Amino acid sequence: MKDKTAQIRQKREKVIKLLSGDEPTVDLSKPYPEAEMIRAYSWYSSNYTVEDGREWLMNYLKISNHSVTIIANVKSKQIPMVVCSIARMLSRDITLPEKTMKFFNNFINTRDESPVEIKTKKIQYIKPPTVDNKIEMIMTNIEEATDKLLNTWESDYSLYNDIKAQEIKSPSVKEIQTRLMPRISQIIELMDGNTDIKEYYSSYSKAELKKLIEFHRMLDNDCKKALQATKIVRQRKKKQGVNADKALKNFKYKKEDNSLKTVSVDPAKILTSSTLVVYNTKYKRMTVFVANEDSKLSVKGTSILNYDESKSMSKRVKKPEEAISAILGGTPNSILKTFAKFKSESKVPTNRINEDTIILRAV
Repeated sequence: MKDKTAQIRQKREKVIKLLSGDEPTVDLSKPYPEAEMIRAYSWYSSNYTVEDGREWLMNYLKISNHSVTIIANVKSKQIPMVVCSIARMLSRDITLPEKTMKFFNNFINTRDESPVEIKTKKIQYIKPPTVDNKIEMIMTNIEEATDKLLNTWESDYSLYNDIKAQEIKSPSVKEIQTRLMPRISQIIELMDGNTDIKEYYSSYSKAELKKLIEFHRMLDNDCKKALQATKIVRQRKKKQGVNADKALKNFKYKKEDNSLKTVSVDPAKILTSSTLVVYNTKYKRMTVFVANEDSKLSVKGTSILNYDESKSMSKRVKKPEEAISAILGGTPNSILKTFAKFKSESKVPTNRINEDTIILRAV
């Protein structure tokens, strides 16, 4: 027990020493400069405040002759400590990895967004972020989440939710995945016991390394899930985009019934609806089709497909005019409640539609 306590104390002292030593530099001659960058970010976050970091960044932007617009926009926004730390190292004439410089320059360049004022309404409109800007925003969020993890060993960040919130499409998700690949590959090598990698993470305990590995697994899995989700949406849109004329080529229905003073709605609406109400004038039978969960109704020939038999029902109505009026006058959400009030016996509906059937509602 004493040996274990001594080991934990020794590791903590090593971390404290690492974070309280001299201001860090970066040695590009070493095989994994990214590990050194992570250490540098942790050192600055542990020894300085966000206000200090903002001052470093502002000074760097001024001495490097950036535009007044960029400086003003940076001054008015929340800036990650990671970006401020990079500015500090650049001010000290430290040569940084190419990937770090690309991230820093992209972040700074995206600040050059001037608001467009519409004088007649006295409202300021901000340009919507471009695809490239969205990617940079997500990469910045990842850097902030990594920074938080290395300082607190806690993280509630979700890359998947971030991608969904920014409405990122497949090509951009693949770009994010590509940019994360070197970092993820490094963690995989760490898991495989690469001695060079272990040297850079020697100050972390097993529990901390486990959290670091889990975090990077999450980044990788979230990219894969996001790609799968966009694929499903694309397939769904493709399916819903089927030409209505082709799908309804052999579909037969009654366009109008003069005695009931009722006209059928456009049958093309069936293809995008989850609830359909029809009335057979010959047998005086009204039917409600309810689509299967998370899907829409479809048509093949003269049949309605993809409906839930347990929720769909058919009833013979004694007073068609009143029943039709009740269905047409209610809201889409009230259709089933209205139908349930009809007192006749309910049956499982047949899915065939013919020349005697009026399409009352498709919602």
